[in-house]
Amino acid sequence: LKGENATVISFQIQFGIMIEDPVHRLAIAPLVKRFLRCNDQDVAQLKIFWQSAVVFGEQEVQRVRIPSLRLPASPLNNLIDDFILGFHIGQSELRDFHAQGVQQTTIREQLLSFAVQAKQISEVLMSELAQAGSPWPTYKPDPSLYSKFPNTSIPILAMTGTMDPQTPSNWLLRTSRVYNRLNQHIVHIPSAVHASTFPGRSTLRSGGPECGTRMAASFFESNGNALDQSCIQDLIPVDYAGQRNETKLLSEALFGTPDLWA
Repeated sequence: LKGENATVISFQIQFGIMIEDPVHRLAIAPLVKRFLRCNDQDVAQLKIFWQSAVVFGEQEVQRVRIPSLRLPASPLNNLIDDFILGFHIGQSELRDFHAQGVQQTTIREQLLSFAVQAKQISEVLMSELAQAGSPWPTYKPDPSLYSKFPNTSIPILAMTGTMDPQTPSNWLLRTSRVYNRLNQHIVHIPSAVHASTFPGRSTLRSGGPECGTRMAASFFESNGNALDQSCIQDLIPVDYAGQRNETKLLSEALFGTPDLWA
């Protein structure tokens, strides 16, 4: 793919975008298969994919910039919605990132999504940190709060998809050991991706609102006293074989053929 501006990191970014989408994620394994086989037909289809993926990636970036998806402007909300503050807290409290010297590729991979979405981190800052060999400037977490859950008996609904790479299902396993009182619900939605209440993220055979949305609605409508999980039995199976029409349309758009595994 010389001349297409396609690099290992750029494909990693595309995979990160695709794996959040319940349809586009189906193209990841067929894409890897084409890379490994790499015949003339594969090269031609990979070029089609790259051009399509660039457009899809730009659409996703625009999607996260839609004002309606952001909190209303105010000093507090601006602080809550700040990508760099979130990254700073994450590196200080959730990862052992500060113990490592920052290489150019590492800092780029860690911060790229925030830079793209918030335009708050520049290439200059990334380069300066990398050249200085400096770690990200983390803070020391408060030991009285670090890695601890609030002690509460209020009703809780916590949901995640079992195929969500951003907030993986095993995180909820730990949560379920803490929040197991009356009307505290920890729900794993089979095969669902990130943000399972969003359109298309936990789709049902019978149609209508997503399974995640239905469960949340039942919880809130009952003031936290009940949870209807029956929609889980109605979830549409993941179409790995590429048999459904929407998967064939995806394959046609990404590879120039309706056969996902051709």
